[in-house]
Amino acid sequence: MALFFNVLFIIAFTALIYIVTLQFFSGERLKDIINFVQIILSVGIVLGYQVLARSFEIIDLAVSYSFSWWHVFIPPIWFGAPFE
Repeated sequence: MALFFNVLFIIAFTALIYIVTLQFFSGERLKDIINFVQIILSVGIVLGYQVLARSFEIIDLAVSYSFSWWHVFIPPIWFGAPFE
């Protein structure tokens, strides 16, 4: 059920961003902005994955996570919690 509400939150947040952007730009400009962001995110994710994965091998870092109360305010924790 929490996953359902997370999806609704993402859809509503995206719609709000589109509405605000349409107040300042035309629909054609919004399409161009979306395409540009998608290209930048795709390249960033591919390059970031390669760099991050290799950096852990080079440093030989062991990662452990200890939960603190203030982690509740970090949005990725909200979306990762159902997959605990």
